[in-house]
Amino acid sequence: MLPPLSKAFIAAALLTCTAYIALMYSPFEGYALFNRAEMDQTTLEVNKLTIKNEDALAASTTKAEKQTTKEDIIEAKPAAAVPKVTDNKKGVYEVLETTHSDTDDSYRPVASLCTTPMSYTIGTFDPRFNISKEKFLGIAREAAQMWEDAAGTSLFTYDPQGKLKINLVYDERQATTVNLGYLALEIENSKQSAESIRRGYENEKVSYTNDSEAFNLDAKLFQERYAAYNEKVKNYNDKGGATQPEYDVMMKELEQLKTDSAQFETRREDLLKRMETINANVTKYNELVAYINTLIKKSNSIGSRTFTEGKFTPAINAVDIYQYADEVKLKRVLMHEFGHVIGIGHVKNVMSIMYSFNSGTSTRLSEEDIAALKEICASY
Repeated sequence: MLPPLSKAFIAAALLTCTAYIALMYSPFEGYALFNRAEMDQTTLEVNKLTIKNEDALAASTTKAEKQTTKEDIIEAKPAAAVPKVTDNKKGVYEVLETTHSDTDDSYRPVASLCTTPMSYTIGTFDPRFNISKEKFLGIAREAAQMWEDAAGTSLFTYDPQGKLKINLVYDERQATTVNLGYLALEIENSKQSAESIRRGYENEKVSYTNDSEAFNLDAKLFQERYAAYNEKVKNYNDKGGATQPEYDVMMKELEQLKTDSAQFETRREDLLKRMETINANVTKYNELVAYINTLIKKSNSIGSRTFTEGKFTPAINAVDIYQYADEVKLKRVLMHEFGHVIGIGHVKNVMSIMYSFNSGTSTRLSEEDIAALKEICASY
């Protein structure tokens, strides 16, 4: 029985501070080639049948196909060359910073944003993120609004000349994210192709097995008829030969055996062709499995790296966004950095916006986030 495909999964974990793109896929196994049943040809001599009181007549000889099976595993063809995923060229993107915090942990705003809102604007904006400024600004407003709803007051205001610059900086971090997205798409597409081949294999295997078993049974019965014919020939000859009517009956039976033998040969050739088709599809499937597992290995390799996803630099009053996988992650990163702008440090709840890693998927503030906000507002 062939093993089913194991479903690959993506554990999206693009983290805010020192961010992990976690192990995303598990390899899965290919199939063993279907064993080939090859029919060995065996020549069975028909005993000569004589006619009483007449010259001996030689009966025709023929060949019968005896269905036997033997293990004849077909060697899989070498796997097709695996397309290479282009790596990011060294030197094109900024060097990753993997060890520092995403803010100055000693930072404390001169004036509380709870009483004096911070104005912000869009600074550097790299178009390679494939997001419009309008869309980006809208998500930034939503991120700020989450803190303001919790505080019950305005904390941030958009101003084209704002003091806080929000920069969208494209470097190897986002390039890695895009590359992983392409890999995930190629893996899923290849899996669908492999699954289609697998379903066809399963259907053809059932059909082939049934027809092969039927052939084996019919071939066995044919051999029994052949053996019985030769036994009758022997008996006639032991008695001195057959009469003309008996001889004619025997010749008619022999012609039927010849006809049946030819039909068995046709069926045998058909089974062999179907076997070749099945094994060709299994080889193709196994090549796809090898390709998919190569992509999985590639994805897991580049996805296991850590990097800073966003950063707030108090000295220049700037928030730099380096990487996000989707709009939800972008909103979480912006909320996290806005929290630092307010003066909030990291909290211990792993699902919180202000946790040091962007490990959650919710854009709601946790109780710890809100408690930290209230504490910073009350400290002024």
